[in-house]
Formats: sequence, structure tokens, C-alpha cells
Amino acid sequence: MTSPARPEPATPPQPGAQPGPTQFGPSLNDPGQNDLRQHGARRRGRVRLASTGVASVLAVRMWLAAAGAVLACAVAVWLYFQSMSTSLWGPYLPDGKQIEIVRYSTGFLVGAAGALLVGGLSLTAAVADAVRRSRLRRATRPGPTSRQTPGADGWAAGSTSSAATLSP
Repeated sequence: MTSPARPEPATPPQPGAQPGPTQFGPSLNDPGQNDLRQHGARRRGRVRLASTGVASVLAVRMWLAAAGAVLACAVAVWLYFQSMSTSLWGPYLPDGKQIEIVRYSTGFLVGAAGALLVGGLSLTAAVADAVRRSRLRRATRPGPTSRQTPGADGWAAGSTSSAATLSP
């Protein structure tokens, strides 16, 4: 029996050697790689377009969850009021009045508690989608995401640099 031929292992890069196009893919600094720069710009445009679609889906989910939370809370209130029933009892004393007694139905109260639970979970989902949507829109906004701009020395205004604190 003959064993299948094994490929030779790749040789590791020499210490101090710059990574070339064969090690980590084509380099953007090569003169013939302008098409890669254009591809990157097209890719950023597609990412922005995709993030807009995801943000739209998150907005729809957020509003549906918020509407579901309001509807579940309304159902919970309705179920709570349906759980109460009043009845009149005769007087205990011959000259007394009738007594009104309120009874609560356990099934309706459990249903109201379940509807409140569903409403709370829907509200949590709506808030989570709102936060995701705002973070996604902030992350895909073109330009710097920070409100601070670098000053003349490259540091943001109001920040302390190690060079400034160590200088005499």
C-alpha cells in the first residue's frame, strides 16, 4: 500500500520580513491594486445599504412590539375588571340593609397577570430594538463617530497627552 502524498508545510515568514501579498492577501499599497480600493468603496456602500435595511426591520419590530405591549396591557385591565363580580346578601339583622360582596375569579386574575407579563416582555423587546437601531445607525454614519475633533497636535481638545504631562 502506498500512502497518499502529503503537501509540504508552508514555511513561516522570516523575522522582520514585511508581509507580502502572498501571505495575507493583496496589499492596497501595490500600484496595480486600485480596483481593490474601488471594491472597498463599493463594499462600504453595500454595508450602508444593508444596515439601512436592518434598521428598517428593527424599526418595524420595535413598533410592533410597542403596539403589542399596549394591547397586552389593555387586555390585562379588561381581564381584571371581568374578574370582579358583585352580589347582594340579605341582612343579618332584621332591621339591617343588604350587604354587597365582591368576588374575584381566579382564572381571570391569572389571565390578567399573564397578559401583563406578555406586555412587559413586549415592552422590553421594543426598547432593545430601539437601542439596537440607534447603535446601528450611529455605527454606519459616514465620517467620524466621535464628537471630539483632533487638535493641531493630533490630540482631542480637552484631553491630556503623555507628552504634555511629562514636559517640564
